[in-house]
Amino acid sequence: FTGDLLTTAFEGGSGSFGELFDVTNKRESQKIKITKLDVHVSGTEAIRCEVWYRRGSALDWPWNTDGGGWKKVADESLVPEKDDSGEITLIGFTEDMFTPIEIDPSELVGVLLICDEERVRYGIHDSSSSDKTVAANEYLMIEAGYGVTSYPLNARVQFDRAFEGGIHFSVS
Repeated sequence: FTGDLLTTAFEGGSGSFGELFDVTNKRESQKIKITKLDVHVSGTEAIRCEVWYRRGSALDWPWNTDGGGWKKVADESLVPEKDDSGEITLIGFTEDMFTPIEIDPSELVGVLLICDEERVRYGIHDSSSSDKTVAANEYLMIEAGYGVTSYPLNARVQFDRAFEGGIHFSVS
């Protein structure tokens, strides 16, 4: 196994309760395991957040966690911390808080990050662009998705939103 981190830009142009976004394993013969997430948030008080995933796109209906194959991999109250620059506030799930998400070669999974307060920061993605890539490296690609407008999740979303944070992963 090798461990790595894919980080997005931190523009913070918008925000709400969370984000629906897609992650693709770009490797044709290696599995990727997402081991934990870092998430851009506002404020300094603890915030309760959940992470869910499903095979296939997060943008496909249904968006509620009662159906559609969603599996919860994290549910924690986390205290935000400043990053090394002192300008970005992040919450970080640790590996013991997070059930790894295994992604098969060339597979796409949908991720739902949802928190109980309207403090998750995300970017606005250019809706005129056919390229939905938010961040990518030789292993993973994160694509723009939808902003979550409530907790718990309902059918209302904000289109063209870009996850802001980091995905920690290993390759096998």
